[in-house]
Amino acid sequence: MKKTLFAVIIILAFVIFSCKNNKSESVLSSQKSTEHQTDSLGVKDSIFTCDTIDSSLQDVKNADRAITKFDIGGEFTIFNGKVKSMNLTCFLCDFVDGKLTWDEEHCVWSNYISFREDGSIKEHDFYKACGGYIDKNWIYDSIGNIKISITCPMSSDDTSLIKVHDYDEKSNLIKKTSYDFDSKELYGYSLYFYDESNNSRIEKEYDENGNIETKRHQIFDLNRNVISESNYRYANNKITLESHEVNSYEFDSHGNWIVKYNIYNDESYGIHFRKIEYYE
Repeated sequence: MKKTLFAVIIILAFVIFSCKNNKSESVLSSQKSTEHQTDSLGVKDSIFTCDTIDSSLQDVKNADRAITKFDIGGEFTIFNGKVKSMNLTCFLCDFVDGKLTWDEEHCVWSNYISFREDGSIKEHDFYKACGGYIDKNWIYDSIGNIKISITCPMSSDDTSLIKVHDYDEKSNLIKKTSYDFDSKELYGYSLYFYDESNNSRIEKEYDENGNIETKRHQIFDLNRNVISESNYRYANNKITLESHEVNSYEFDSHGNWIVKYNIYNDESYGIHFRKIEYYE
């Protein structure tokens, strides 16, 4: 397995040079407190809702339809239709006079991904105000699952990684193993567990020595959208809940969500917008 992996690494080695050139200037400079200008504020009348399921999609699971699927950072997503590109932006929100407001000039993070017509990933650019990464290349198995990816940090101080993905017979991601791109040494790995109905997933992240570091528990609605996520950290033989968030959605005519409302730790709010372009 390692010989095969390293052979692939050699083939894809050229991509790391572009990764190394990604400088931290692409990361937002520290955001100083500024007065919100009225023309930069987004306002939405909708208030968070408990209903996250588009009922018109409940019977499409077995329908003959085009789909686009991808796995980024352990986040497996299925789009309805042949997607050409998806551009996601996220903003922190406040409630003002009973309305949800956000500053459109201060995007917390964004995620752009484009696809070829066969559904394979063409380009991925993930950006966060606190840092991020760019996935530069992928190798797929015979049924379209990502087998090997190279992840390059946006900061030159961080480590570029080669990630090997393993799946079960249902194409569920069950393990992701990360190797340091330069040293080829094991960097760490993640294991994934699912319930019988496949609407709940637990991800456990381990370091290179096999010590568990974090756990993430996600719960999905009928359309595989994450409606609840809890993140835990292990330290000193203790497990601590670090964050919990709840999501609800609005959908486009294809049944893909285009607006996501987020409540974080029961005290802060976020709104996510997805602009989706289709081949058809």
